[in-house]
Amino acid sequence: MSETTRKPLNWRLFLVLWLGGTVAALPLIPVTVVLGEAGVGARAISWQSATTIILLASLVIFSAAIYVGLQTGRRFGLGAPLIEAWLAGSPMAGAGKRLALGAGAGGTLGLVGVVLATAMVGDSIVPAMPGDDVVPLWVGFGQALSAGVGEELLFRLGLMSVLVAFVRRIMPGDVDHPSDSVMWTALSLTAVIFTAVHGAPGGGAEDATLLVAEPMQILRLVGGGLFGWLFWQYGLEAAVTAHFTYDVVLFYGIIAVV
Repeated sequence: MSETTRKPLNWRLFLVLWLGGTVAALPLIPVTVVLGEAGVGARAISWQSATTIILLASLVIFSAAIYVGLQTGRRFGLGAPLIEAWLAGSPMAGAGKRLALGAGAGGTLGLVGVVLATAMVGDSIVPAMPGDDVVPLWVGFGQALSAGVGEELLFRLGLMSVLVAFVRRIMPGDVDHPSDSVMWTALSLTAVIFTAVHGAPGGGAEDATLLVAEPMQILRLVGGGLFGWLFWQYGLEAAVTAHFTYDVVLFYGIIAVV
């Protein structure tokens, strides 16, 4: 499909993705409040403020990322093929393979992260990590769900799709099928930006800053690349599954061994 024959935006797909991102963001409200009260977050925040900020962010940021991603990414075969097929009443071809691959890849990377983190921090991380009286265990699931869905909507569907279009103008090739060089460049740029925004935690959990030391940031860079590759090759659903599984394994894996 050429740029001059664009199809209308699939508003049903837009709505499903936006609702999914919003629902996944809801656990972030109690997570933000609890972490702030425990001194692990950047600062304490009230329930009202957390709810307002997160819902407004969902309304504005998710809407923009999904709209731009769907408008741009479909020109290059990027999107959410399983959800789109479901909405169209078509068979969701390869659904099991896509999701299993995402879960396996994300879980494996999470295990690598557990080994790295525990080797780096040893016992010093115990006072700053969940699993004790400071932060409840459900926080890990809430964070993983919110990040797995929300960050993939933002970074992969939104940002990576835009970067593919941008890089293609610098590295011209087939109009409808960007070269692998274009895709890898956009994927890598997205991974770098994804890693850069994951800075050190604030608050009083000074020992937790070890979790954003260089080895863990390199792991996040690899993760950003992995999620981008899955998005490119298998769709948004595979990237979301990988991101969610990675976060769950990393969070609870560290708790289990420290």
